[in-house]
Amino acid sequence: MGKYNYTICNFASEEFFKKQCKGLEKHIPNLTKKQFLKDVDGSLIQIYQLNQKEIRVVNDASVDVVYIESDIDIEPYFNA
Repeated sequence: MGKYNYTICNFASEEFFKKQCKGLEKHIPNLTKKQFLKDVDGSLIQIYQLNQKEIRVVNDASVDVVYIESDIDIEPYFNA
């Protein structure tokens, strides 16, 4: 999963996780919100789909980081 990886925050943060999800939803047209998962350790994962490609926003409590794993390069959507 994910040719592209983006570290959003170097500590786990539900606030940054939610902001990143909202940012993706705002800036990427035709993005489809799919599954939301909550792990027993408190980690959060929001899965999106765009043209059969997957984007995952992860608030990883065990590793203590917020990051994105993506099948597509999302930077052009934020640099436009």
